[in-house]
Amino acid sequence: MRRRPRGALRLATFACCLAVLVAVGGSSAPAQDLHTRLNQAKAKLGHAKAREGVLSTTIQRYDTRLRELEGQVASLRNEIAIARTQLRRVEAALARDRQHLKAVRARLERALTMLSARLVAIYKADSPDALTVILDAHGYDDLVTRYTYLRRIEQRMPTSSRRFGGCEIARAPRSIG
Repeated sequence: MRRRPRGALRLATFACCLAVLVAVGGSSAPAQDLHTRLNQAKAKLGHAKAREGVLSTTIQRYDTRLRELEGQVASLRNEIAIARTQLRRVEAALARDRQHLKAVRARLERALTMLSARLVAIYKADSPDALTVILDAHGYDDLVTRYTYLRRIEQRMPTSSRRFGGCEIARAPRSIG
């Protein structure tokens, strides 16, 4: 084995130490730069977390408002369904009432036509005189009843003409008896 000279070994050791010192001494600036960047990154992370908190609160607020609005929409939909049901009931009742009114009007029209025809027939017929009333009576009570009835009719009918059911009826009352 061959031995190296001690001077060369010392020189190599010195060169290594110098290289380490240069490396450590020269890397002080990059280490400080890394530390600054680390602090900046931590600050950005802090800002991001703060922003995240604000956004989370805002999202919760909007989410709460959204649930409230959804509840109101559901309530309004229920009210609309109830109103539609009521509307259908009312429309059905209206249809029934219209049919009933139509039937009642038809009956009224028939009754008015019959009444008009009856009144015309009564007014066209000769008015009974006292002799007819006496001869047609079936006893004294019937005679008094007929006479009283005819007097009432005579008193209620004015001498002016009347208009009834589209027929003009003119008649001057006659006295009975």
